[in-house]
Formats: sequence, structure tokens, C-alpha cells
Amino acid sequence: LVPPSPSQPHPMTGPEGTAQSVLAARSGAVVFRLPDPGLLAVLGEDRVRFLNGMITQDVKALAEGAGQYALLCNAKGKILADLYVWAAKDFLRIECEAGLLEKIRSTLDHYIIADDVILEDRTGEATILHVAGREAASVLKKAGLSVPEEPLRRLPMRLGETQLLAARNDRT
Repeated sequence: LVPPSPSQPHPMTGPEGTAQSVLAARSGAVVFRLPDPGLLAVLGEDRVRFLNGMITQDVKALAEGAGQYALLCNAKGKILADLYVWAAKDFLRIECEAGLLEKIRSTLDHYIIADDVILEDRTGEATILHVAGREAASVLKKAGLSVPEEPLRRLPMRLGETQLLAARNDRT
């Protein structure tokens, strides 16, 4: 299992490559890299209570290493952004499309008044590789990597010298 390099074009790009990728995912597995996500760390003593009141999921129920898909809405309930929120030991991590990060950050920042909450842009700290297809789990196991048993659960692991966080996402 060799991750695609951002500096090298993927051999399965363009219309023919897309068709090959779809066929590979249907019958086996395909590894691909999407553009780097926007990453926002939510720190401080009030982070859980604060974020719990700002998004559509119960952040208080997240165990360390677990995540949830959620929405950020305005006061009238209009959806402003969709995102994933992950619980780490000392912070919450928001992952979103990079183009939504500033809207999310400014919306959250607007409501931080007397809360002990700090928002840190951590975009660029992680690259997300996706392994998809019927044989995705067996491909990861053959590479010596664990497969999380539950959706949206992270497992820390190493691939050579690289520290990884593996997450299973069954949402398509």
C-alpha cells in the first residue's frame, strides 16, 4: 500500500482513469487522496459544552477517538456547513471542506463570549487517504494496518515511520 503523492499525478486520472477507479472499487479496492481538508482544533475547558450548543450532534457523548458527522446551522436553523467532529484527549477536531473552514471558524468565533474556547486553524497538518471498495478491509490488513470495527472511530497506527490515524467511514 503506497499512498499517492501530491506531486505526482495519479495514474487513474481523467475520464478513462475514473472509469478504471470505479471498476476497481466495485470488484476490489482503490486508494485515493482528496484535496486536503480544512482542520480546526477547538481547545479550552468549555470546548465540549460550547461546540455541543453549536452543531447538530451530541458532542458530550463522543469518546476519545470517536467522531460524528454534523451540521453547523444559524439561529434560524439554516445549514451553514457540514463537517465531521472528532474527539481527542485535549481538544475537538473539526474536519470540513477547505472552502468552508473560514465560514465555520468565523461563525463559531462570533459566539465565543465568556467561554474558555480557542479556535486554531490546523489545515495542512493531515492528509486523508481513502481506501474504498469491497476488498478495502483486506487490502488494509494485508498492508499490516488495522481496520476500525465501528464507523467513525479512529485508531492510531504506524506505516513505516509515518504516524497515522485510521478512521472507518461507511457514509457514502
